[in-house]
Amino acid sequence: AIEELDCVRGGFDYDTDGAVIKLNRFDLRERIGNTAKAPRWAIAYKYAPEQVQTRLNSIVIQVGRTGTLTPVAELEPVFVDGSTISRATLHNEEEIGRKDIRIGDTVIIEKRGDVIPGIISVVRHLRPSGTEAFDMLAATGSQCPECGGSIHKDEKFVAWRCVNTNCPAQAAQRLEHFAARTALDIDCLGDIVSDKLVEHQLVSNPLDLFDLTVEQLGTLNLGNEGEPRVFGEKNATKLVDSVERARAMGLDRWLFALAIPELGRTTAAVLAKFHKDIAAVAQSELLQDVIILDELGEELGRINPRSRKNKPASQQEKTEREQRYKELVEEIQKSVARLAEIGFAIVTKENGSHPPNYTTEVGPSVARSLLAWFGSENGRGILQRLVNLGIDPQGTEPIEDGIGKGVFTGKTFVITGTLPSLSREEAKVKIEANGGKTTGSVSKKTDFLLAGKKAGSKLIKAESLEVAILDEAIFLKMCDK
Repeated sequence: AIEELDCVRGGFDYDTDGAVIKLNRFDLRERIGNTAKAPRWAIAYKYAPEQVQTRLNSIVIQVGRTGTLTPVAELEPVFVDGSTISRATLHNEEEIGRKDIRIGDTVIIEKRGDVIPGIISVVRHLRPSGTEAFDMLAATGSQCPECGGSIHKDEKFVAWRCVNTNCPAQAAQRLEHFAARTALDIDCLGDIVSDKLVEHQLVSNPLDLFDLTVEQLGTLNLGNEGEPRVFGEKNATKLVDSVERARAMGLDRWLFALAIPELGRTTAAVLAKFHKDIAAVAQSELLQDVIILDELGEELGRINPRSRKNKPASQQEKTEREQRYKELVEEIQKSVARLAEIGFAIVTKENGSHPPNYTTEVGPSVARSLLAWFGSENGRGILQRLVNLGIDPQGTEPIEDGIGKGVFTGKTFVITGTLPSLSREEAKVKIEANGGKTTGSVSKKTDFLLAGKKAGSKLIKAESLEVAILDEAIFLKMCDK
């Protein structure tokens, strides 16, 4: 069936990137059931993406919101999987070197996930003579292409970064990120408006938005002197109103909006579940514990008395190491048990006289990045600015014993479609914060279907089983009870 569909799907009036094989009897579906994330009675298959050849004309360097310098391929335009592609990210210097991609090469590209263009490989026999391997320092002249500031590469990472926190490109990117629907959802603040606000020196930090007036924004020229295009009072009013609404946004949204390096939406939602407010995150003992555990683990590896690579030089050293090893294991066990008790860690295996296998809700790299950011001059300044503005983002913090208690205690949710303001992860956090749980498919055991736009088959199934259906507005009202 998969192969037959692959042969005919090119003639459909719509694009397809895969197929799903389902059991076509509801009684058997009920018997087979679901995992925590997906039904067992359905299997998804992804078709291989279309690949085409084109020429790499040049490599330009873009600066992201955290200062990361990203090389981007400028390609000879080519039609791929429904659209014309002229650019593709090259990720970083190391990735370019691994694939030996050079300007002038004929390259094979595809859309990863049928969405994001990427270079898969180089057609080596078509390479012109005289090409040179890519070098970031040579390509940039050892300075940021946007602000001319210094660039630096940490030994632990593959990316080069602009170290100038006042870099206009970073400021504009941070501003656009701050306003994103998954962050603080500020209307009328896209890339062009962000660029112009920075260009006209109205905003250098996203929190500057709270000082802007409708009068200032209304006259903002989004064009140029020859072809002016005014932002307008109507758009300015929408933007200012959205900024004011953002004051009441939750801690998860604010943490994500601040563009803290290595912090994504999912981790931001986790942090909001375990901390009262943003000040608590900045001084988080949980994050400090994660870092200490990582350091203890590193020391454990170094002093392991049974190490083959680093054997003790004497019996005395072996005895000392054995004692220290025992102390470290006990310390790790106690710390992990304390984190597991509140739900911030999961022990996957106890190992007796050796440290347990465990995972924490936030990893050590992210923990270090967060605490370093809040401890930096920039981070401390933002915290103080929030205080001055009277903004105090609150976490969900529903747990004392690791189990949420609330209006949804004992209830099972399924989330489907696109919600107006919440991501699925954010909705899931709210459900769990109020004692509920989520699953991947609708069944007789489902209590609520939280449905957004384009809900699809799950909505039909819920209606047939008479499952209670909630939209986002009703769901949020229930959360507030």
